[in-house]
Amino acid sequence: MQSELKYIIEIIQSNSKVIQNEILTFDDKKIVDILEDNRILLPFLNKLKQSDNPQFDSLMSKIESRIKQDYVHQIDEKTEIFSDFMNELNIDWMSHKHLFFERQRADIDVLVPANKFLYVIEKLEEDDFEKIAIEPSKIKMKKTTDKSNFTIHVHEKIIWESEFINTDDVWKRSRIIQDKNISIRIPEAEDSILIECAHAFF
Repeated sequence: MQSELKYIIEIIQSNSKVIQNEILTFDDKKIVDILEDNRILLPFLNKLKQSDNPQFDSLMSKIESRIKQDYVHQIDEKTEIFSDFMNELNIDWMSHKHLFFERQRADIDVLVPANKFLYVIEKLEEDDFEKIAIEPSKIKMKKTTDKSNFTIHVHEKIIWESEFINTDDVWKRSRIIQDKNISIRIPEAEDSILIECAHAFF
């Protein structure tokens, strides 16, 4: 998987519209799964479209099909909906995996204060979200709307905590930005880089 992911990232970061046919040697489903797991379905699809190569039509069709399964809202709309939800609860929150690389994705990841974590989960359940996965310090919630899914990953701490990334310190160094007229708390730049790097590897 590491070789496929490395190749995919190289394609997305490349300024060239030409994509080598090597991508066709990989299994389509595996590629789509990797794209979804790393939340880069749309950026990669856009790259394939720019190449204007009919050999990629089958892969593009599979990516588009996967996108339709879980993209009930654009990310800006989802963020605004969650922001309004948290404002009503009067609880601070952070988009700790902010779009540092401007990734487009089906779900949003949010960090909430540890002492409010279970309360936020309870309130999301009251708003018709259901738990679909429970992991250490993280619960995935899903709400079905018009046959599509609105998925939120709620974190009580940064999963990859180490001597380099400490959740309390990330909160202290965080800043608030205006994004599409929404006030969003995000990590400071160095923390964002560390979080993105950790996410890419783990």
